[in-house]
Amino acid sequence: MSTHISPPNHPPPQDNGRHAYLTRLLAALRARGGQALIALAETEHPVLYVRHRGRIIPVVVVRDIAGGWWFIWGRSGSCDAADVEMAADHLVRPPLPPHDRDPHSGVALLPPTRNATLRPRQSPLAGADASAVRAVA
Repeated sequence: MSTHISPPNHPPPQDNGRHAYLTRLLAALRARGGQALIALAETEHPVLYVRHRGRIIPVVVVRDIAGGWWFIWGRSGSCDAADVEMAADHLVRPPLPPHDRDPHSGVALLPPTRNATLRPRQSPLAGADASAVRAVA
């Protein structure tokens, strides 16, 4: 199975750090049983598409201000590109158990928030004698 989507007779560039990092991450993902492929391999900005928890998410490599490389994915996922194993471990996590999903839509359910488990707050004046309470202006 091909790992790259690129026009025939156009091999991916090897001088770009992005491609090398994504290729290593691709190999680590597949070694763990993950599904992924590299798209736009012939460009300066290749993209690794990964099947993650039932969705296809893009993974790209960017440089930080200090010149280091980072994998970024989804809305907030990131990992130092030097730590390919950590990124691969995160990206091949199994799907959430069925009891953590809405049975009709399949959407992941979030745990109840802290506020949902607390009792409503009572006013500090609850139960106080109204004649003893003065209005403060």
